[in-house]
Amino acid sequence: MAVGQSRSKRVDLVGILEAAYSVEQPEEPWLAGILDAARPGLDDGLGVTAYTYEAWDETFRIRCAVARSDLPALAEVLRGGPPQPPPELVKASFWSQRTAMTTEMPGWASFAGLPLRFSPEHVAHDMIGVNGLDPSRTGCIIGGFWGEHRKLGVRERAAWDRVSTHLSASFRLQRALQAKAPSSPTEAVLAPSGRVLHAEQPARDRSVRDALSDACQSIERARTRKGRREGEISLSLWRSLVSERWTLVDTYERDGKRFVVARRNDVRLPRPDALSPRERQVLGFAVLGDSNKLIAYELGISASTVGVLLHRAAQKLGCHSRVELLQRFKELLAAEPAGPKKPTTH
Repeated sequence: MAVGQSRSKRVDLVGILEAAYSVEQPEEPWLAGILDAARPGLDDGLGVTAYTYEAWDETFRIRCAVARSDLPALAEVLRGGPPQPPPELVKASFWSQRTAMTTEMPGWASFAGLPLRFSPEHVAHDMIGVNGLDPSRTGCIIGGFWGEHRKLGVRERAAWDRVSTHLSASFRLQRALQAKAPSSPTEAVLAPSGRVLHAEQPARDRSVRDALSDACQSIERARTRKGRREGEISLSLWRSLVSERWTLVDTYERDGKRFVVARRNDVRLPRPDALSPRERQVLGFAVLGDSNKLIAYELGISASTVGVLLHRAAQKLGCHSRVELLQRFKELLAAEPAGPKKPTTH
């Protein structure tokens, strides 16, 4: 797989997704597995870091942090996790893009103390961050320190952007499973071949069963040796959600037999009431700065469907542009007097 630079040719994109969807484990080992899988594509020889976070009302709280480095000085710096960014930086640019170099984001290079000198021979002039954004404002970031300034190529950024959608979806499901939340039930069970063995409503619909079967087969093709070599192609086929609702993950019987289960994992925003759940979900990702194409990828629908849902939402809220629609949506979320202050995923 090549996403533009030699360091990225060594990364197994499919392996990152496999690590991300190993969701039946506690947060720290889950996060460490993802970072280890992504390290070849993010590490410039200085080290990598990953953390989960909560960010709402301009506050930012680190939940869990993991670091990897062969440099003792950097390992010591990273051991305590990343510092807390000030509210103005979180509000101004944290939600504007999924993949970015620190020097691209106004104010962040100064906050990060770049350049960071770990030894006379080891200086970090920039950092890459892949942000698993979620409308709940709970997410996951993986990143690495780089010894030079470099602009990300279009293909490279697009590949990491897609990886970021899997980070947010898998962390959403991991949190629900660890909390034993009843809102992420298994609604279908499939054989690795894609054959649907069992389905609950609403997964019993023939078109849904076909969509789940096709998605399962695409994932299995991605996990072959050929699929791993064609990482970017496989990444385009492996979606974090199927039909806006289900995430496919492995499960094993006691004898080691593997099945694929479809768990409900959609983003459920409870307001505003004037919009349908599908419209709220699409808007939830749009306010994070995602394009229609990326929203379609992360929800497992077409870009044209995303456009239709946004158009319907605009009509209902009396808006005449995307900017006006997103601003109005944020205002309605902030003004809601009842219920939880934060959007909830489950």
